[in-house]
Amino acid sequence: MKDFISHALNVATTKGARYADVRIINHREQVVTVKNGNVDGIVDPYSQGLGIRVLVGNSWGFSASAYVARAEIERVATLAVQIARASATVAGEAVNLGSPVTSRGQYTTPLAVDPFSVSLEQKLDLLFRADEIVRGNPGVKVSEANAIAIRNHKFFGNTEGALVEQIIYESGGAIRQRPSTKRKCKFVLIRIPSATRVLAVGSTSPMRILSGMLNAWPLRP
Repeated sequence: MKDFISHALNVATTKGARYADVRIINHREQVVTVKNGNVDGIVDPYSQGLGIRVLVGNSWGFSASAYVARAEIERVATLAVQIARASATVAGEAVNLGSPVTSRGQYTTPLAVDPFSVSLEQKLDLLFRADEIVRGNPGVKVSEANAIAIRNHKFFGNTEGALVEQIIYESGGAIRQRPSTKRKCKFVLIRIPSATRVLAVGSTSPMRILSGMLNAWPLRP
C-alpha cells in the first residue's frame, strides 16, 4: 500500500498539484445473527477503496475509486488534478495550508483476542444460548441476537511527508426482543459490549447479565 501511496503522490505532483494526499482503506465487517432459535444470517463482506485529494494553485480536486491498482491510481490522480483545474475557472480565495503535516507511524487497536479469530461455531453457540434465555420469557414474541466484528485498515500519506497506517477493530453484540402484545410492538434493545471477546475467553457473563436484565424488566403480555 505504501508503494501505491507514493505512486499516487508522484502522479499528482507531476500533473501539477502543489499538494496532494491519499487515503486507502480496507474494510471487513462480519455480522452473525440468530432469530427465534434459528440462524437468520451470516454476512462477511470485504471492501476497499482509495481517495485522492489535490490542490492545484488555489483550487481543490478530489477523485476516488473502489479499485486499488497501479493503473487505476494513475487514472484517479489525473482526474483529481483535472477537477482542480476545472474548479480554477471560478476564482476563489488563496489557500494557506498552514504548518506541514508530517506525521509518521502505525497504530493497531490493542486486542486480547482478534474477533475474526473466533469461529462462527463459537459465535453461533453464544447467540443460540442468549436467544434461548430471551425466548424463555413468556412475554417475548420475537427474539434476535447478533455478534459483530469490524476491521478498518487505513493508510494515509501526503506530499508533506506524512505516512500513517492504522488498523482499527470494533466488536460487540446486541439482543432485541419484541413483546407479544396487541398494542403497537416495539423492539427492546440490550447491548452487550465486546460480546465476541467475552466468548473467546470462555466466560458466561453475558448470559448472567442478560438473565439479570430480563428478571429486572420482565415483559408482560
